[in-house]
Amino acid sequence: MSVIRFTGVNSRDAMRRVRDALGDDALILANRRTEKGFEILAMAEEHAVAAAQAPEALPPAVPSSAKAPAEPTPDPQLERRPLRLASPSEVVDDAPVKHAPRPAGPPTEPLEQDFAALGKRLLGEMQEMRTLLDRPRVAPGEKSLTAQLMQELHNAGFSKPLADSLLTGLPPELADAPTRIAEGREWLMQRLTRRLSHETAHDPFSAGGIVALVGPTGVGKTTTTAKLAARQVMRLGADAVALVSTDSYRIGAHEQLRIYAELLGVSLLTVDSDTPLETLLPRLADKQMVIVDTVGMSQRDARLVDQLESLHATGRPLHLLLLLNAGNQGETLEEVVTTYQRAASAAGHPLRDAMLTKHDEAARLAPVLDVVIRHGLRLHYVSHGQRVPEDLSPVQADTLAQQALAQGTEHADSTWHSGAEAPRLSRLSRQLLGQGRNLATLWQTLRREVPGFSALEAAWELTDLPADRQGDALARLQGRPAEANCLLWARPGPARGQTWAMPALWLTEEGMPCGLPLLQHQQPAGWPERLAWSSDWQPRLHILPSLPDAETRRRLDSDGCAWLSHASPLNRLWHAGARQPIRELAPLATWQDQQQTVLRQQPLIADLHHLSLPQGLSPGESEGSPLAAWYARLTHAESGKIASERYWVASATAPSALTPLLGRLVMLDTMTTLTARADKALAETPLGELDRNWRLAMAAGLAGLACHLTATQASWAMDLRGELLALNGSRRRAGTQAMLDGLILLFLVEDTFVNLGTQWRGGSAHGS
Repeated sequence: MSVIRFTGVNSRDAMRRVRDALGDDALILANRRTEKGFEILAMAEEHAVAAAQAPEALPPAVPSSAKAPAEPTPDPQLERRPLRLASPSEVVDDAPVKHAPRPAGPPTEPLEQDFAALGKRLLGEMQEMRTLLDRPRVAPGEKSLTAQLMQELHNAGFSKPLADSLLTGLPPELADAPTRIAEGREWLMQRLTRRLSHETAHDPFSAGGIVALVGPTGVGKTTTTAKLAARQVMRLGADAVALVSTDSYRIGAHEQLRIYAELLGVSLLTVDSDTPLETLLPRLADKQMVIVDTVGMSQRDARLVDQLESLHATGRPLHLLLLLNAGNQGETLEEVVTTYQRAASAAGHPLRDAMLTKHDEAARLAPVLDVVIRHGLRLHYVSHGQRVPEDLSPVQADTLAQQALAQGTEHADSTWHSGAEAPRLSRLSRQLLGQGRNLATLWQTLRREVPGFSALEAAWELTDLPADRQGDALARLQGRPAEANCLLWARPGPARGQTWAMPALWLTEEGMPCGLPLLQHQQPAGWPERLAWSSDWQPRLHILPSLPDAETRRRLDSDGCAWLSHASPLNRLWHAGARQPIRELAPLATWQDQQQTVLRQQPLIADLHHLSLPQGLSPGESEGSPLAAWYARLTHAESGKIASERYWVASATAPSALTPLLGRLVMLDTMTTLTARADKALAETPLGELDRNWRLAMAAGLAGLACHLTATQASWAMDLRGELLALNGSRRRAGTQAMLDGLILLFLVEDTFVNLGTQWRGGSAHGS
């Protein structure tokens, strides 16, 4: 978007034209008086950077048919003078307009040429200021926070590929603040904790079946088998548990496990390592849990695949549990995990679960945690001594992460291990694996933390259908998410500058968008009809775009529905015996709360005020229901300058704790702009033919999700914002537009992985 010239009979008239075209947050680049009145150069704030990078987009100051004079030579004094951008509130009628000194030149040169040149120079300086602000605020000779955390990971013993992967998602607000090291460490520990955490539903012992402990010689399988058996005996009883030993190589292995079995009162069966496990199944039919102690084999033993194949147990669920020595070097652990996973895959048994042994003997935990994270293993237990069963504990991911980072202070002069000197192809392979794990973590976080995300995920999968079937399938997914309490209705008719109408959004009681929106063109015409149409979903609060008329209010009251509506400053309400504009009632309102919010990428503070209206809109019987008026004064979080004002009216039955919701509604003012951005991006994606209804619903859903992620202050959201910015290759602030771009890219990347996997599997099947 280019710079636009606005003219008016006076400054107030010109400013009105600017606000009508660009909104309250327009950037005023320059202003001056002319023979015809008053002239302003302005542009929309969100397009300032793009315009600065393309100054040729500035419209010509004179008609193209006219012969423009040569550009005047700038005055050196003028070039050195700092420029200040005026805000809309600073341009007032009848105020003297100060012009910069005119450069020397013929008196016949038109003023328009100076005006256009000034606009170009202003845009250039704006871009320079933006560049300076985007640079990390690190003093000369001072390490950035990223470098400090990288050093701590290095000292602890984590590999460089994992360290790079962990710090890629460092939120910009921390990366540019080297003195916030304590917050950085806390963020890093939480990030490690999330990487180590696993869903309890994947516990191999929760559903019963057969658990086989595998791992190299000397890792502690027999002792660990006894410890795990003791836990299961306490949980299920001795009659429900059995032990199996396949270790016929090591002298006394069977006898050692037999002693444990007698102490626990459980059955013990022994078999040679090359005898299939399924031959024992008839004797184990009544056992709910079977724990197998396998023969220890080096990761370099060629018989490893044969041994894992012998564990085949048709008809019983089989889980492999890999034991890892916490005291081993990173290179050894890497080889163990890689070899055992490949052998297990070749034998037809996926290997995803692990536990740590000899935790008490490890000088560093970082190498083993590094391998676990990069290979996506799920840790279940930690063994830390020889006592049975005391020295076995369920995994506490936060404790392990804290211990690993704390050990870094003891090894400040160590060198990178496990991957730093690996061959180039091996390094690239591990980096790709780490990136895949990052994407998987993003999806897990969104599924776990964001209400209604499953509906968006299911809707995205509809792109596999032909376009003429996507709309019908989408309609079956729409409905009220379990966490949604409010229905935010859009203004009827096409959105400004668009051919489509903004859908209605489901919101949580805190005002967070969730789930799939309701397309407006599929809704009945008229508010009473729309309310009746939505009654099946039973929203607790209707948020209307404007004050409801008498018929709509009667319908809402008869249905017992609470409502909240946006209001114009000129809407009149009955107060103190007269109908008065709500703007004039604002000084009478009582301050209630302060909320942080965002509007057009700018952090704002919303001071919320409340005023009771016992007689409602009028003292008449039909319109005299009690109401409440709400007023918000929005100020810039940094400067404290007043940015804007907002007004709402609510029914007396509306929830009393409305302040969090009102703060979010300010942020959602940009939903139409975000939806348009997402709609355009989806139209340009390589998804093939898309149904128009699907594209609009998905665009609005992604825009709402971007607002949700921007507003949420939880630690998981800060982490996720950093990951999305890194995925998008952006150093922008984590605003709604940056989050939207990152989310669309995340969905596309996930879709690409799924399609490639399907094609690969199909090709393999075909080739076989």
